[in-house]
Amino acid sequence: MSDHDPADRPASNPTIVFAASFTTPDPRLTERCLVAMQAFVARAGGEAVPGVASGVTEGVIAQFGDAVSAARCAVRASVELRKLSAQQGDRGALALHVGLAAGDPGEAVRLRDAAAPGEILVTPKIGQAVEGQVDVEKVDIRGRRDPQGRPVEGFALTPSLTGLVFRYMPWTTPGRRKFGLIVAAILIVIGILGMLFN
Repeated sequence: MSDHDPADRPASNPTIVFAASFTTPDPRLTERCLVAMQAFVARAGGEAVPGVASGVTEGVIAQFGDAVSAARCAVRASVELRKLSAQQGDRGALALHVGLAAGDPGEAVRLRDAAAPGEILVTPKIGQAVEGQVDVEKVDIRGRRDPQGRPVEGFALTPSLTGLVFRYMPWTTPGRRKFGLIVAAILIVIGILGMLFN
């Protein structure tokens, strides 16, 4: 797998570097996925640079102004590209790999290369920044190594069930769900008190 050399890109801090690649045996699906990934990145406010690939692997490297936007883009891309694969009758054939790092394209690419199919790997700093802001489950990847055998640190993010069911609509964010639960609990208590005093 090869991309434009991330080191050739001008440094502009603070940025979150988003490195994503996907593999599929269908060249037509590859082109559609690349276009879809670039659209996800642009809509999320990222600045994308198309990857240069060998074989059936394609990818993008982009920069975002904050970790939450980058993580939301990765989650949305993961879900939508999975749907695209299913529509083509290639369920399981499309493999998306994403790495997110703060300001270091090389680290984002290493995380991407260490990611299992469908995984979003992030640095510890990004993992902390997105806690409670993005509807994902976080798993420590301590002990994981990249394809060259170098250790990688951080977290694997996977979309939570609620996010998958509601397709990441704004009301499914963790803060809004918590608020909704509090309001529901208050209404239940008021209802019970009303029944007791009638």
